[in-house]
Amino acid sequence: MCKRILMIAIALCLLCGSALAADDPTIIQTGKAVFEYYGTMSVGVYAELENTGEHTITFDEGRAGIFDKDGNSIVSSDRVYCYPTVLAPGAKGYAYSILRPDNPEDVAEYRITVTGKATDKEAVLFRTVGAYETVEGGSWTYRYLAAEITNETADKTYDIYCVYALKDAAGQLLYVDMLNAYMLGIPGNGSVFVRTIVPDSLIAYFEANGLAPATVDAIAFKNPYAD
Repeated sequence: MCKRILMIAIALCLLCGSALAADDPTIIQTGKAVFEYYGTMSVGVYAELENTGEHTITFDEGRAGIFDKDGNSIVSSDRVYCYPTVLAPGAKGYAYSILRPDNPEDVAEYRITVTGKATDKEAVLFRTVGAYETVEGGSWTYRYLAAEITNETADKTYDIYCVYALKDAAGQLLYVDMLNAYMLGIPGNGSVFVRTIVPDSLIAYFEANGLAPATVDAIAFKNPYAD
């Protein structure tokens, strides 16, 4: 009996130790959007994250799901993307997952979770200024998530990624996208401008739901796994 109790106590200590050792980022807020993705109306689920721990962490696992009004699962996926991939203590980032339900109008609830783990990789960030741009082109109006990225070192650098978080005037998260610009180089002490277009179907979703995009929080970083 004593041996059994001891084994249970050891198991509980191991479980508690695992919980304390977890380096999961804190989810600050979440968001959802419906838009056309590669020809299919899809649901994007988003999260703003912060590393509130004491260690530098990297993205480990994630899961996103959408549910109907009765709480029944419609679609779930562990294909969650998190950028920057490495977060220093106090740093923030964004996660997203794109789900493809048969009927997006049935979605009433959504959830997203993200876990992290300690890493010895360095989080290399660039000074980045984001903007929500509207460009008139004849009878067309184009909207972009844009960013000015500055390399404040003396050396030219490649392997650049940029995550864009589109928000309304109150700071509510509306949409997240990522630009892989690994072939783009920034000269030492130089800057580049990058942008990605906002789909018309996403604009239609915003208008139908009374949402007004206003600002872009952009974070550019060097791929920590490039070398």
